[in-house]
Amino acid sequence: MGSGPASMPNSTARAEYVAPGMRNQDSITQINDRDREHMRAFPSHIKVDVVEKIMTRRPSEIAVYHGNNDYEKAMMNIHREGYGLIDIQRHETAFTSVWYRKNRTLISKSTEVTMLMWEEGENGGTTTMKCWKN
Repeated sequence: MGSGPASMPNSTARAEYVAPGMRNQDSITQINDRDREHMRAFPSHIKVDVVEKIMTRRPSEIAVYHGNNDYEKAMMNIHREGYGLIDIQRHETAFTSVWYRKNRTLISKSTEVTMLMWEEGENGGTTTMKCWKN
């Protein structure tokens, strides 16, 4: 993931999405109202195109973390780097979110997509972060 200036979302406006298995661990995955609004406003035809592309391409970066707070830490970094939520999926033992941002430079435009997946495991949670850059 690249780095860039982005303001943190308003922490007082929160809507909770609890990842499966996390409620008993005092660790809550929070998606705020700003994230949900971005997801609702994001054009569905672009979302379909983005999701299809990431499912057929290898990510440029993959990182796997083992710990109960790693999903939250990764999400804080994603907010700070200016990504917007475009999709969220809850599964029986996993929680997936897809984040999107456009980078505009003087020479070109590029897009970056990051998928975060939290999975419940015997020894706590595992967070997998996959990044695609175009």
